[in-house]
Amino acid sequence: MMLNILIADDKSNLVELIFKQIIRKKNKFRLADYTDNGREALDSILKYHPDVIILNLEKSEINSKIITNYLSVIKDEYFPYIIIISNISEYTNKMKNEKIYFINIDQEVTKILNKINIYLEQIYKEINNELIHKEIKNELKKFKLNVSNKGTDYLVDSILLSYNKENLNLTKDIYPVLSKKYDVTPMNIKWNMEKNIKSMKRYTSKDVIEKYFHVDSRSNLTIKTVIRTITENIEKNCL
Repeated sequence: MMLNILIADDKSNLVELIFKQIIRKKNKFRLADYTDNGREALDSILKYHPDVIILNLEKSEINSKIITNYLSVIKDEYFPYIIIISNISEYTNKMKNEKIYFINIDQEVTKILNKINIYLEQIYKEINNELIHKEIKNELKKFKLNVSNKGTDYLVDSILLSYNKENLNLTKDIYPVLSKKYDVTPMNIKWNMEKNIKSMKRYTSKDVIEKYFHVDSRSNLTIKTVIRTITENIEKNCL
């Protein structure tokens, strides 16, 4: 996955620095466009629909605040992640959104770049997890599963954890994380996933089970096998 980034900066040389020191060094970031005024920035945003917009527009008639407010109006259609570089006090009290990040411009450039890099990495992870989550759901649609079942939620989260980090142990790594997230015991997590998998075997054809998981449908289908196989298939799909 590539993170498409648009930079709009009307009062510094940040565009070049961000490109050279961050974007060009990482093959997961791509510069979609850059501009030095708000009107062109808005045109490019609507044209390219970048994943992330970095805004440092204060001199322009259409400044960072106007662009962010406009995107808030059309948020049901499209709302990217936004990194605003400015005097933070101008924005934080009025713009509260989990997809908007603020960086105080009144600090060393190296600190600004470091924060931009941290935010981009965080955004990349969030977007990637959203995509993987959809892939997991698509894979599970191949089986007769109750999507509102707790066991399905636990299974989805387990696969996501396994995708993001290899060689996780169910007992030591996955169950404790899910136990904390859902405020239930590790045994409850395990029991619900096992129940979910038994239901999957019961209502999904034997041919589908055998072909997908490479097991005899009469044998026990374990949580570990389900997580590993679905994770491997998603990795192939995302290549």
